[in-house]
Amino acid sequence: MLQARKKIEIILGQTYIPRVLSLVKQANISGYTLIKNVLGSGIHGEQDAQELIDVTTNSYFIIIATEEKAKFFAEQVQLLMKKSGGMLLVSDVQLII
Repeated sequence: MLQARKKIEIILGQTYIPRVLSLVKQANISGYTLIKNVLGSGIHGEQDAQELIDVTTNSYFIIIATEEKAKFFAEQVQLLMKKSGGMLLVSDVQLII
């Protein structure tokens, strides 16, 4: 059975992981995937994930939620990202149960 959901992808500094996890809990989202030390290139240059401290190292969250929960969560993350920078993507997906 297919169920419509939203997929939220977030890339931001690892120092913000506790704040994102707090927002996951506030939004009553049951799960997430977190990948630490991601590398890539963007408007801020290349991120190689080889830094000695977490301040400049990025993490990648993947979250699947209902539209209502995703909307609340994404709004809260946008407020956080005004201070932190990063990237937030929200897309439509079909969850197979």
